[in-house]
Amino acid sequence: MQPLDFPKAFIALTGSPPFPWQSALHAGFIYGRVSALASVSIPAGLGKTAVIAVWPCALAQTYAPEIEAAEKISIKNPEGHPASLRTR
Repeated sequence: MQPLDFPKAFIALTGSPPFPWQSALHAGFIYGRVSALASVSIPAGLGKTAVIAVWPCALAQTYAPEIEAAEKISIKNPEGHPASLRTR
């Protein structure tokens, strides 16, 4: 299985590249430095809602052995368009 390309997956889900803090949050989820229940306290307009896209990317990467049989994970992005994360 290829490692998940977080920026590419994030763009597929949201239509925008991740802010540096979103990339750091993704890494924090993967390496256990951040709880899924962590608080995000930043000003409006800086991508807090996109945490919804960060979390499944981290899950897909962290639990890859459990989901390896799946071809892809499909969810809808904020505009309602389907997006997929290929797991292999």
